[in-house]
Amino acid sequence: MKSFAGSGAAGTDGAFPTAGLTLGADGNLYGTASSGGEFGHGTVFSVTPTGTHTVLHSFNLDSTPGGGIPDGRLIETSPGVFIGTTQLGATVNPPSVGVVFELTLASATSTGLSVVPSSTVFGQNLTLTASVTSASGTPTGQVQFFHGTTSLGTVSLSGGTAALTTAALGIGIHTLSATYSGDSGFMASTSPDQSVTVAKAQTATSLSSTPNPSTRKQVATVTASVAAVAPGSGTPTGQVSFLEGKKKLGTATLVNGIASLQIAFNMGSHVVTATYVGNANFVGSTAAPLTQTVDR
Repeated sequence: MKSFAGSGAAGTDGAFPTAGLTLGADGNLYGTASSGGEFGHGTVFSVTPTGTHTVLHSFNLDSTPGGGIPDGRLIETSPGVFIGTTQLGATVNPPSVGVVFELTLASATSTGLSVVPSSTVFGQNLTLTASVTSASGTPTGQVQFFHGTTSLGTVSLSGGTAALTTAALGIGIHTLSATYSGDSGFMASTSPDQSVTVAKAQTATSLSSTPNPSTRKQVATVTASVAAVAPGSGTPTGQVSFLEGKKKLGTATLVNGIASLQIAFNMGSHVVTATYVGNANFVGSTAAPLTQTVDR
């Protein structure tokens, strides 16, 4: 929503926007304010879908040609070209009582966004590619990529495209967009939103022990290693449970993906397993059984 401040020093954005708005080819709204502005004689302005207000022209009765107090709805005759009318004219002596004016802005653009892949897992790279096109040529400048309202980064256009690779999204459904900032010859534009889903990454747990075989009353160190399975990445955290059959031998906390437990086994063969319980970003997994042999 936009609130106009009125005329005077605080009202350079204009006042009394009574004529209504026109939806431009670029998706922005365009209108006139019949008063205010830099010279107090009205403005032409634009408002983006997110509410950003920009003064495009301030009318000045003291200039030639001039005109002031725009009082009609704008008509877009071609992308970026608007026609309108004013109550006061473009000449002071002799006075005129209105003009039809044409305001040519930078060429309109359209920004599209593709996200590959559209469904991913934690730690997997996403590539966001923005394509900015215009009927008037190939736009230059910069594109800013957004996760909701948070900027993921800014990339310069090359041949009308800009790409950003990121693995910064957490678990859940995310809304992504790209905004072209425009340049001296091309108007700004924003892509439609794109949705991407990030799921938990799979893990693999492996188990080792040392020494193996061990001797009676000798302490053996049983170690579980937990790693993300591609295309996921990152280092799992959380707890690992060590078991012999249904008997729980103990738990240990992962540090840099590794959890260890020291156990003095009785004589004989012992089949040990380890289960990683998972966390907010990773799915749990169980290691293949390990046989620990204890000699005399």
